[in-house]
Amino acid sequence: ARASEPAAALLDGVHRLSSGVLVAALSRACEDDILDLPDGTTGLDLSKTTIIALADLNHKSWLGPDIAAAFETFVLPEWENPKDIQQALQFLVPTLDKTRRNKLAHLAAQAIRRSDSLRLSTRALLRLARRLAQDGNQSVNNALRQAFMAQYLSDHIRDDLDAWCPPNNDDNTRNQLSISIQSGGVAVLAEKKQVAFLPSRGPASEPHLVPRVTSWYAVSAASESAVAELARQLSTEKFCCLLGGQGVGKNVVVDRLCYLLDAEREYAQLHRDSTVVSVTSSPIVSA
Repeated sequence: ARASEPAAALLDGVHRLSSGVLVAALSRACEDDILDLPDGTTGLDLSKTTIIALADLNHKSWLGPDIAAAFETFVLPEWENPKDIQQALQFLVPTLDKTRRNKLAHLAAQAIRRSDSLRLSTRALLRLARRLAQDGNQSVNNALRQAFMAQYLSDHIRDDLDAWCPPNNDDNTRNQLSISIQSGGVAVLAEKKQVAFLPSRGPASEPHLVPRVTSWYAVSAASESAVAELARQLSTEKFCCLLGGQGVGKNVVVDRLCYLLDAEREYAQLHRDSTVVSVTSSPIVSA
């Protein structure tokens, strides 16, 4: 909405800025209802706009007296009670069965209270619950360990994780995944039962960008299981990160799935100096 219209301006993650930056950016907006933009635009009327700021309570360097005086403050407590988590999951992810919902709530209550790399955020908890609801064969313990990327943790942190969230050796869902190529997309199967479906992206507007993996891809149970796992993740999540050593076949797995979905593929080579701006925008010279 335009700043002159009744609207709400949501400022997410203000704890990442110092108090001086916030005061410089918001002092006129909060006190005089006037907003000055970085592009030079000045004097925008905010008299009918509500400003809502969101911040992490664990970072308090941004909360100076000037900012504290400009906002009315409300604190949302963490979900620490398993019963509260159960009720929230029942409302937000109603398709998750009661047994696994209660177990996830019990484990999540322990993880939410942590301050190390095993801390589970609310966003990650909901993502995990939706994934479990989609796949009725996966155990809560193994799904949680996968979310924490247990195999990449240091030894002492992984030992700590093993103590309160041990792996379920009877859960072979990851090895049982396979794919079924259908006219409308790719179905992911676990023990011949469909657990996810990823619709086709075709027909491709730029067919030359669709990878053709016919000569260097060897169809096997292991390779198709990796493709199925990627398809299952992308059926519920917009973004996915593949981890693995050099030469293990990460690009080939992505190419295979793009080929099956008739989806264009583009590479963006990242390095230590890459930024979000350099990846998502291109400079244009205009008169």
